[in-house]
Amino acid sequence: MSMATLLLVAVLLSAVSTVSLASLPRETTSASLPGSSSLESYVSKCVDRITKGDDGGGRSCVLLSWAQTADGKLAFAEDFNEAEDDPARHDGSSARRRMRANVMLSGDKSLAFTHSFLRSIADYIVVGSGTILTDDPRLVEHKGFEVEGETGEMSERKVLKPVILVGSETWGKELEMQYNDLRLVRKWQGAVVIVGGEEEGLHLQREETEGGGGKGWRWLVKGGGRDLKNVRKTLQKIAQAEGNSGSGRLLVVVEGGCKVLQNFLDEGEWDIICVTCCSTKMEASFGALGVGLSRCWDRGWGEGRWEKVFQVGEDKVRVIVNMKNGNEKE
Repeated sequence: MSMATLLLVAVLLSAVSTVSLASLPRETTSASLPGSSSLESYVSKCVDRITKGDDGGGRSCVLLSWAQTADGKLAFAEDFNEAEDDPARHDGSSARRRMRANVMLSGDKSLAFTHSFLRSIADYIVVGSGTILTDDPRLVEHKGFEVEGETGEMSERKVLKPVILVGSETWGKELEMQYNDLRLVRKWQGAVVIVGGEEEGLHLQREETEGGGGKGWRWLVKGGGRDLKNVRKTLQKIAQAEGNSGSGRLLVVVEGGCKVLQNFLDEGEWDIICVTCCSTKMEASFGALGVGLSRCWDRGWGEGRWEKVFQVGEDKVRVIVNMKNGNEKE
């Protein structure tokens, strides 16, 4: 075969490959950016389009956010025994308890995006009861990670109001005790607790809490089964009752744990996914979302669905947008 023929074959193969890639129904774009300003701008525009709608209707936006390793694991587990005299214990008992702690995966710049930017624009942060009991997350909005491209010291700005998803079988003494603890009363004033039950309809009530000499209040929501679509509706009602929703829609950020994220993925109850992909690999982990994440592709790419990948420091942040997730407008 002559050199000219080989060159012609190479050109033809290249053309076929290009057509094949171009024909994919989803768009994948890589963007290199200083810091995370371009990423923030892109996510802000996506949230605005979903909450405002092209025709002015819009809906509340559910954004799933997590960090994972190169092999798809969410968080590493480090076991340790809590000291008997640890003042941070919620129930005050002297029994030793087996604990698990997360090892930070994200770098400073990608962490600034999730813990500073996303939390600053979120109306509610959704976490599962298992995460509350094992991790005792602080759920604060961070600031000071990065100022004009330079990494600064981490500081804290405001405490966020969490939405705690609780299975009816989990709502027990230990969890109730932790919610009534003085630290949590101060830290999570106005928290929303959604207890999934089989009762018909949603039962929403604002109740007082007291513990350790401190008083506070929370929203307690029961019923509605395990339909995650009720989360949007419930939070919209609460925001309206508090006079915080105005004429716009809410941004609800779901941070975990693994089971909660998996449920939102499986039910297709999401509008935006922000995944921080780190280069680290470790065997020990709380869990993986590889199966669940692949299922979001199975629902079909087409009009209103796309993906972009941003390089943020040492990490990559994948932003997956679902403008038309099949949910009715609110």
